[in-house]
Amino acid sequence: IERLQALAVFAPAHQPHNLAGVQAVANALPEIRQTLSFDTAFHRTMPHIAELYALPRALSEQGILRFGFHGLSYAHIAETLGEVLGARPNRVLALHLGSGASACAMIDGKSIATSMGLTALDGLPMATRCGDLDPGVVLHLIKDRAMPVEEVSDLLYTKSGLLGVSGISGDTKTLLESPAQEAKEAIDLYCYRIASQCGSLAVDMKGFDAIVFSGGVGENAPAIRSRIIQHLDWLGPTLDDAANEANAEVLSPKGASVPVVRVVADEERIIARECASLL
Repeated sequence: IERLQALAVFAPAHQPHNLAGVQAVANALPEIRQTLSFDTAFHRTMPHIAELYALPRALSEQGILRFGFHGLSYAHIAETLGEVLGARPNRVLALHLGSGASACAMIDGKSIATSMGLTALDGLPMATRCGDLDPGVVLHLIKDRAMPVEEVSDLLYTKSGLLGVSGISGDTKTLLESPAQEAKEAIDLYCYRIASQCGSLAVDMKGFDAIVFSGGVGENAPAIRSRIIQHLDWLGPTLDDAANEANAEVLSPKGASVPVVRVVADEERIIARECASLL
């Protein structure tokens, strides 16, 4: 547990809470065997080049690498997509859009690239997290504006993203219903940045054969899905408007060259299976 606690700095919004439960069970029922499932594990199939930052090699060798997150959700998508479509497409662009958000490029059910990096702060804009950011902004806030490091951390993790841009909420439903220009701008930026990341991941796979939406927003926000696909329609994906509005399992027209699919996230299923495999 101590080793995992030392890694909490890389996932401060998640790791401490998860480990608190582990410690509580260990204290109350020390004889009970516990298993842990890691969101980062699914991405260990990424090629080394996709893990690297352009930093001094010594830092990479010390573990400053892109690890990725939401791996349990992507593992579930890889397992179930074939059931939905009859056969699993080879190149899959998967989007886990919830309070946290990320994208993953999968070939033959394995991760080859993802939007999150060393921490769950990287990549797509999220409800309250900033996503991709020029590191110079952080340096400016600390050096030139004398902002304490903890305050910067709080800003990037809890006051940015959709909440920060809109000044209203980090909830997409609230923003979509709001008449405020700031709400519209936040949604526009969110969808634009997601689509831009999809373009990058398409390069990693040299195209894609299917797009999957998952997570609370990905599963339940037809307007968000529609705007993202509009950005990407030149690459082949299209939506059946009625299916999209109904939150159907298959969101694209019948016979579409690039199917668009909705998969309900079920990380618990993957965790249960991993746990059972150790019994």
